[in-house]
Amino acid sequence: LKDRQTGYLDKLTYSIPVIRFALWMLLFLDIILLVVLLYLVLFRPQHGKKRSETFQRMVIVLFVSLSVGGLVSYITISSMIKSEQQKAVEQLNLFDDILIQSINVDALEQVDSLADYRSDTYMQVKESLDKLTAMTYNSNNYYYYIIYVTDGKVIYSVMDYEDTLTARHPMYSYGVPGYTEVLTEGTAQEVVGEVSSYGSWSFVIKPVRNREGRPVASIEVGVNLDYLNNKNRALYIEILMTVLSAAVVLVMLIIEALLYLEHRDQCVERAKKMPTGHRFPL
Repeated sequence: LKDRQTGYLDKLTYSIPVIRFALWMLLFLDIILLVVLLYLVLFRPQHGKKRSETFQRMVIVLFVSLSVGGLVSYITISSMIKSEQQKAVEQLNLFDDILIQSINVDALEQVDSLADYRSDTYMQVKESLDKLTAMTYNSNNYYYYIIYVTDGKVIYSVMDYEDTLTARHPMYSYGVPGYTEVLTEGTAQEVVGEVSSYGSWSFVIKPVRNREGRPVASIEVGVNLDYLNNKNRALYIEILMTVLSAAVVLVMLIIEALLYLEHRDQCVERAKKMPTGHRFPL
């Protein structure tokens, strides 16, 4: 407002110190309550009787098994998510290269004003890109592309697949990280799992070079990860239930073994306390 310039708010950042302190205090209290609960269950006598060693072992085994099961599930699912995101980026890089090869760079350089929007030269570039991008919709990948140029002061969009941007539409100020390096230095950029108010996205930005090899534009190709996450959510739940089920079965087997050992020890103790004449009748 002071500079009399327009802008937009992409996301809200919650960094209020009081809220942060309250959340850390709640976490600390949860840890204390967990320790107290374990003490009451395992060690504190109840009605004048001490907990049996077998019961304590059962509780410990149950707690450790569920913790390990949850940890294994978390590691497995996190690894799958990371692998899926990396695979998506590799496919985006490949598709970005395909789009760059199909661009008529000479025609693209002629699109330098708003008046060129939907012109013959403009459509000559856009139609080939749209045909290739439409193929990703047929395979349920739903990629998008945006072409950028700059005049050294502002980074402009030239065209996009959804046709939501006009030619030479101001997008970013010159110097914004990522986009500027592609247009000035020709270095490709990758962004994985960026979260905003529009969802979670992965995209790559690569330079479009002229015959002399100089970057004259850049093209961004990306995909919305929300669709991919929703598609794999059922698989993640299945993995979680499988690991937890295996942990429960393991706990049941261990508990049965502990009960058998306790029963055997009790039989041995009763046999020792039994008079010799009862154990070995004459």
